[in-house]
Amino acid sequence: NIRSLSVNDWIDIRKHSLSILFQELRIFPELTAIENIQLKNRLTNFKKRKEVLTLFEAIGIADKVNEKAGKLSFGQQQRVAFIRSLCQPFDFIFLDEATNALDANNEREIMEQLHAFYKGRTVVVVAHRLSTVRDADKIVVLKDGAVAEQGSPAQLLQEGGIFAHMVQLQTESQSWTLAKA
Repeated sequence: NIRSLSVNDWIDIRKHSLSILFQELRIFPELTAIENIQLKNRLTNFKKRKEVLTLFEAIGIADKVNEKAGKLSFGQQQRVAFIRSLCQPFDFIFLDEATNALDANNEREIMEQLHAFYKGRTVVVVAHRLSTVRDADKIVVLKDGAVAEQGSPAQLLQEGGIFAHMVQLQTESQSWTLAKA
């Protein structure tokens, strides 16, 4: 029973089993990108500095390691927060609009990096950009606070419901062209 857990139980769960990347990044603007990561990593001692720097390189912000986070673009801050979320052991990771400020290429890079970390783990993704969830085993569509449909992406596309309609709208919006004058 979740209600029976003590504060210390929750602290233990948060430190060893649960990682969260909030839409509100909770980045300290006066600290550098690497200092924002080190705050988390000092609590867990989960990643070596070399591993953290490899993540910076893998997601295209190696040149921002020593930049003040407040001077980074929101998309760059989002990538710093992403690295921070990987600097702890986890069985579950919750991603709340984790790539909403990234362009399609950077989103793909982030999601590819995440794939390496989520093998054997549970990943819960809240997203409006459907490319973020295309590799999901199961999608749950919420409408008015209730589950409207659930299933694999292929199954939901075949059923032609809300998810299929959202995919159609996003596909159409991404394939527009300018009319010739």
